[in-house]
Amino acid sequence: MAVNAIMEGVRPKKPERTALVGFSDKLWGTVELCWLEDRDARPRVDDILSSLKDAVSFWYTRGL
Repeated sequence: MAVNAIMEGVRPKKPERTALVGFSDKLWGTVELCWLEDRDARPRVDDILSSLKDAVSFWYTRGL
């Protein structure tokens, strides 16, 4: 079922309260971009790493 849903373009919705643990809208946006069907429209690895570094920085400063 999961494979069929993915093939039909169904993607998970952002869980509630993710910002409390540092999962920002920017990071979620990066995740969504990674799911694009057109691989040429997906973010480059350095863009993904930048988003992850931002998230890690948040988690580190908050002690999460």
